[in-house]
Amino acid sequence: MTGHRHVHPTPPAQSGPDADLARWADDGGAIPTPSPRAAELERHWLRISAALTARLPDLAGRDDIIVTCEHATRSGAPAAFYPTLASIEVSTSVFAPQHPARIHPDRPGDEDRYPAAWGALVHEAAHAAHSVWTTPTHLLGTALDAAAQLLEESRAEHAHLGRRPADRRYLRAVVRQLILDDLGTNPPSTRWHTAHAAALVLARRDAGILDTDEAQPLQDLAEQILGPDLLNQLARIWQAAHATADTDTTAMLDHARAWCEALRADPVTPPPPLGNHSGATHGPGPLADAVTQVTGRIVVNERAQASAEQSARAASARRSAAKAEQTARQREAAATAKAVFAPGARPHTPASAATRAGRRPRSPITGTRPPPRSSSAPPPTSPAPYAPPPTASAPTPSPPAPPHPDASTCAPPSPAPPSKPPEPPPPPSPGPASSAATPPTRPCASASRSTSPDP
Repeated sequence: MTGHRHVHPTPPAQSGPDADLARWADDGGAIPTPSPRAAELERHWLRISAALTARLPDLAGRDDIIVTCEHATRSGAPAAFYPTLASIEVSTSVFAPQHPARIHPDRPGDEDRYPAAWGALVHEAAHAAHSVWTTPTHLLGTALDAAAQLLEESRAEHAHLGRRPADRRYLRAVVRQLILDDLGTNPPSTRWHTAHAAALVLARRDAGILDTDEAQPLQDLAEQILGPDLLNQLARIWQAAHATADTDTTAMLDHARAWCEALRADPVTPPPPLGNHSGATHGPGPLADAVTQVTGRIVVNERAQASAEQSARAASARRSAAKAEQTARQREAAATAKAVFAPGARPHTPASAATRAGRRPRSPITGTRPPPRSSSAPPPTSPAPYAPPPTASAPTPSPPAPPHPDASTCAPPSPAPPSKPPEPPPPPSPGPASSAATPPTRPCASASRSTSPDP
C-alpha cells in the first residue's frame, strides 16, 4: 500500500517456487502431501476466504469478485486487486496475531478483532468499486503511471467513504499498522520520496481518514524538505483528484502529469527510486520520527474514541435496563389491578400469581421507599397524647361568705389613702345647728337580726 501497486491491469507472473511446482505437476510429478497441521490450517484459510467473498458485495457493490487468503500475495503487497481476474488477494500475515481457527468473518462484528486485515479488504474493495479508469498500456511502468496510481490510493478511499462512512475506522487501522510502518523503514532521500509520503498521509487527511492534528508532524517535515509552496501545489493536485469521476481517465492522467512536472520528473521514464539506494548506512531519519509521532497521535485519538464509545454503550445499556424494569413493573401492576378489580374475581395476592408462574413472589411495591428527607428540614415531632375535651356542665354557685364578726355597720370600707394629703375641711360653725346637721348612725339590719333572739 506504499511502494506496491494495488490495481494490476494484468496478473503478475508466478513466483519461482510456484512456477517450479506447476512445472513439476505438469511433468507428472507427485504433489507433496502436506502435514496434518498444515492441511488443517489450509482448510481454515479456505473457509475464511469463502466468508470474505460472501461479505465483499456489501463493501464493493459487486458480487463477481473472489477473495483468497494467500501466505504471500503475487504482488508482494498486503492485499491486491486484479481487475482482469475479478479477484482480490489478502495476505494471511495481516490477520496476526489471530489464529485462523478463531477468525469468523461470516459473523458480523467479528472484523473488530482484526481491524487492519479488514481495512486491507476495505481498501481493495474501494479499488474494485471506484478504480474504473486504467492507464494506457504504453505508459505502464513510467513516472506518469506511478503518480497516477499514487493519487488513486486516496481518491478511491475518499469515494468509498462517501458510500460507507462507517468504514473509516478500518481504513485508519490500515494507515497506522501497514502504511506508516512501511513508510518509516526507508528515510526520504529525494523530493519524489517525500512527495510520495505526503500523498499517502496528507492526502488521506484531506480525504477525511486522518485528523489534522495526527498528520501535522509529517506536514511540518514535508514543508522543510519540499517547501510550503511546492507542498501546497501538490495538495491542490490530490484534492483535484479526489473530485475526479471514477471513469475519467484523461483527468487522472492530467493530474499525474502535473505531479511529475511539479517534482521535475520526466513522466515517460521510470519513476525515481523510493528510499535510500546509495548503499550508505543511515539512522532512522526524520521521516521515521515524523511517522512515529503520527502513529502515536493516532493511537491516542483511537483510545479516546474507544473510551467515549464504551461510555456511550454503558449509558445506553443502563437506560435499556431501567426501561425494561419499568415496563416489567407496569405490566405487573396492570396484571395485579386486573386481578383485584375484575368483576367477580376472587381475593388476589401477588404471591398467588407468582407461584402459578413458577417464580418467586414479588409485590408491585417491593423495593420502593419514601423519598429522602432534606437535611435542612426540621426533624419530625411525636404527636401529643390524646386528651378528651372538657364536658359542659351548669355552674355551681359558691356559698355566701360569712359576716365579719366585727361588722356593726353597713358603711362601705374606707377608700385607699390618696397619693397626696387631702386638704383639711373648713372649721364647723359654732351653735346647735351643726350638731343637728349630723344624723345619728343607724344600726345594720343584718347585725340586729343576728343578735336578736328568736320569737
